[in-house]
Amino acid sequence: MDTLITKVRVGESGQIVIPKIMRESMGIVPKKDVNLSLGKGGILITPRKVGLAEHCERIARECGLKKGEKILMGCELYDQIFSEKYGLR
Repeated sequence: MDTLITKVRVGESGQIVIPKIMRESMGIVPKKDVNLSLGKGGILITPRKVGLAEHCERIARECGLKKGEKILMGCELYDQIFSEKYGLR
């Protein structure tokens, strides 16, 4: 990939605008997080990849689960359904 360099101005609150061509080429979209890394040459901005745990937490919030509520999965879910169905507890 060729290097694209452009000049942007830092706003009063320290914000900068990443040019559209750069955002699109890196998959950076509004309201999504990015990582900032400070190195010898300057600041590196990279798209943030969401881990599985974070993804599951977001889905749980969207489904209305509150912090601390347990979600049963796999064997635990099977055991609960089986024990409820056959009265084994």
